[in-house]
Amino acid sequence: MAAVTRPRGRWSSLHPRWTMVDGGVDGFCLDITERRLQPERRPTLVVNVVGTFTTEPLQASLKTWCAAATGARVRVKHCGYDTVMKELLSPDATFAAAPPDSSANFVFVRMSDVKDELCAALAAYDESAVPRATLVVVGCPNSARANEAEMGYARKLGSFFGVARMCNLLERVWFAEAEKFLAPSEVELDPVAEKIGAMPFSQFTYDAFGTVAARALAYSRRSPPKVVCVDCDDTLWRGAVGEVGAAGVVGNLVLMERLAHAKAHGVLLVTVSKNVEEDVLAAFAAHADEWPLKADDFVAHKVSYAPKSQAIREVKQQLKLTWLKDFVFLDDNAAEIAEVQANLAGVTCLHVPTERPDDYCRACWALDTLKATREDAQRTTMVREEAARQHGAKALDFSAWIASLELRVSFTTPQGAEERARVVQLSSRTNQFNFSEKRLRAFPEPPAEVTLVTVVDKYGDYGAVGVLVVTESRDHPLEARPTLRLDHFVMSCRVLGRGVEQAMMSWVGALAVARGCATVVVRFDPTERNLPARQFLSAHGILPGDGRSPATRAYDAPRIAAIKFDPGQATTASAESTYLTREPGCDGGGGRGEGGDTRGGEGAGGAGDG
Repeated sequence: MAAVTRPRGRWSSLHPRWTMVDGGVDGFCLDITERRLQPERRPTLVVNVVGTFTTEPLQASLKTWCAAATGARVRVKHCGYDTVMKELLSPDATFAAAPPDSSANFVFVRMSDVKDELCAALAAYDESAVPRATLVVVGCPNSARANEAEMGYARKLGSFFGVARMCNLLERVWFAEAEKFLAPSEVELDPVAEKIGAMPFSQFTYDAFGTVAARALAYSRRSPPKVVCVDCDDTLWRGAVGEVGAAGVVGNLVLMERLAHAKAHGVLLVTVSKNVEEDVLAAFAAHADEWPLKADDFVAHKVSYAPKSQAIREVKQQLKLTWLKDFVFLDDNAAEIAEVQANLAGVTCLHVPTERPDDYCRACWALDTLKATREDAQRTTMVREEAARQHGAKALDFSAWIASLELRVSFTTPQGAEERARVVQLSSRTNQFNFSEKRLRAFPEPPAEVTLVTVVDKYGDYGAVGVLVVTESRDHPLEARPTLRLDHFVMSCRVLGRGVEQAMMSWVGALAVARGCATVVVRFDPTERNLPARQFLSAHGILPGDGRSPATRAYDAPRIAAIKFDPGQATTASAESTYLTREPGCDGGGGRGEGGDTRGGEGAGGAGDG
């Protein structure tokens, strides 16, 4: 099969140890270079493709880039022209038969082809009782033949807004709008080929769409960065602010737009610059009306003449992050890149070129972000609020500090698709304070009862931080009183050690008492990461078994209801907040943790769920 062609000197769309290549691969954020296997040992990934236009021209691009993204041998299968609805809905379709662990499904759709039925079909695919392979929906631009009636519907939706919003709420479906990844010059229409063979784009554009699809697949399988540290002079903007003045620098708008989008999806931004801080802040102020980023969009400005590795290390300590792999560092200076690589192994270092930086930034897989919750969008604000809490803690003892927070814990039944999605997200992300090794893959159905826990204090809103799933049952039909089984107890570590965990357990006990249940059945599955949960149960005398193996035990409901938080004898966290604490496999952007979920859990205290 012919290789994917690219014009000479064009940036490869493959991140991260960037070289100028002609369609080749020199490294990738999934550590492909470290885990390239002999051909006979590489797993096989079957990629099933369907579209509202002819998809065969995607063959070479998908095979090349999906192999780079996964390290697998890729076999591409086309499911037939314009059979999107059949593939999404039919139990006999290729999509339905695709093994989840060794397949990926792709749908390519133009904006003019979007109808109400598509959103409903995507939801049905995700909610299938039979496990389905990851589904990537690529939104492509309209062809030259899109008529006014089609465009009228698309305008009503606001481009791909309806599809994007639906996919954001689904667990197994990912959406990528091609034009947000590509330069305008990369979208070439071919009216003649469209008329003859329903191929509305040039081969060059088909190749670009295949790259976008592979980027979305890669994102669905990896942990996105938690923090992006970016240099200022000749990186975030062109020119040296100390020499040309605040008004003289020119913003790298493509990079700024990508960073702003990442921030909206929960990534924390930090400037790391050898400069004068007043000059850096003045540059943001001078361009406040034209730049998509403001100074307040950054959680910290590390501006000094100290080594940049030292600045990044200070950020890691300030945010209490555990792993350097959570960081991405961007700089135009090769010497600065080398200094950080030498002193901070694990940080992804990207050398932003001064020549054609826009092409480079569009092609940067490390900055891709596809899904976000309300909590993700507020993460920068939450980190600032947590910093204010910690500042207040310095002047008070722990008991006085807890009282000063004025925490309010609320228990509600999830309403709407967004809250239901947050329940599943919390279960899949949370590692440290999770009683079960099993993760929710879909919203629980009756008779299970789901409660969403939200917390606010005088500094701000923590958002939805906990999930309780209980089931009322009788072990024997003749049993006089039922029991209340605690199926899932999940809490974000951002509120760990502040009495929320005691309030949640007490609420379960009070619910059992109110319903006349004699006991609450607690199950605990120990994992490598849920030591805080085990310590909590042990401290209150309700740890089933010895804590080293899965165990279940029933406790009197009044005993559970009587659990209270004593700040003077805090048992689950020290007085110092553990916000942003991370463990291997933990993540902040919506992810996969234990139990097959590779993107992990979020950190605590405003940056994630732990």
